[in-house]
Amino acid sequence: MNSQHFVGIDVSLTALDVGSYAAGTTATHRNTDEGIRALLRRLQPQTPTPIDCEATSGIERPFVIACVEAGLPRTKQPWCKALATEVPTTN
Repeated sequence: MNSQHFVGIDVSLTALDVGSYAAGTTATHRNTDEGIRALLRRLQPQTPTPIDCEATSGIERPFVIACVEAGLPRTKQPWCKALATEVPTTN
């Protein structure tokens, strides 16, 4: 059985939308220092591997830095790359 616990986080200017694959749950936290701390407190006991955070023009930086400081494993990548697909273009 696979014991890994994957967590994906969609970062917007005001919110961190969290999806947990293993638990089958979703949640939303404010994208503020307080919201980030609350989310990390929730994630630390679960020890997710890894936390996949969408790269969003730099607004993900405070969350990524908090993960590093908390010692939580994380990745940061564009959404389309995470899905192994390409962004459609209109040429």
